[in-house]
Amino acid sequence: MGVRSAVRQAALAIDAAFGDDDPRVRPAAHALASMPDWRLLDEWEAYVQDVFPVTADQSLPMSLLDEVFEFGRFNLYAAFQAGETAKEFRKLIVRLSEHGVTLDEHQSVSEW
Repeated sequence: MGVRSAVRQAALAIDAAFGDDDPRVRPAAHALASMPDWRLLDEWEAYVQDVFPVTADQSLPMSLLDEVFEFGRFNLYAAFQAGETAKEFRKLIVRLSEHGVTLDEHQSVSEW
């Protein structure tokens, strides 16, 4: 597994936990979860930005999805930094777990 799979797993886990509570969550989560389906990740980023509602008063699940988005595009416009990416993934795991969303913390994010 790589970053793409981790983003998919995180987005779908947030959707499973909060998707029924906020109508904005499901479309944003599924846009994020589509990352492995895109060959050109800048196009995935643009797609997510089109789907993801930008509001000043983000709910907790939307804030969590935003953090997943930031993780997904961490290396998008620079050389892939495996060590830094792993650190960011660990932070994301902790943040999500604080809100009852669990991920496989042993998956590798050393590649896309």
